[in-house]
Amino acid sequence: MSEVSLHPDQAVVFDVQRFSVHDGPGIRTVVFFKGCHLECVWCQNPEGKRHAPELAYHADRCISGCTACVDAVCPEGAILDRMQERVDWSKCTHCGKCAEVCPSTALTIVGALWSAQALLDEVLADRSFYEVSGGGLTLS
Repeated sequence: MSEVSLHPDQAVVFDVQRFSVHDGPGIRTVVFFKGCHLECVWCQNPEGKRHAPELAYHADRCISGCTACVDAVCPEGAILDRMQERVDWSKCTHCGKCAEVCPSTALTIVGALWSAQALLDEVLADRSFYEVSGGGLTLS
């Protein structure tokens, strides 16, 4: 999943955080987009740098003895049989086949295509909270 084709009404989003009170006044919804070109030393969301959905590995979630991802037949041979170093990133194409079979979400795909309408529907679901609290939407 190294490249992604977007239509004008689509975006790659890696998180939608509802009921946020830290990114502006009132209750807010924060939409986190992928594709940041900045190289901030203090970056709190490095998963947002790449434009396309990508594989993430959380070693703390990996189940000892589980080999579901190893057995999933990675087309590039990027999955290793070691818990602390599960992915050979130099070979990984972020196809997600290993994440599809991971029972503990130790391997996940970060980012998904959203249509503008689906994103708007998600944000407007909390409209009454924005109106009462003076909040709204933060795009990040």
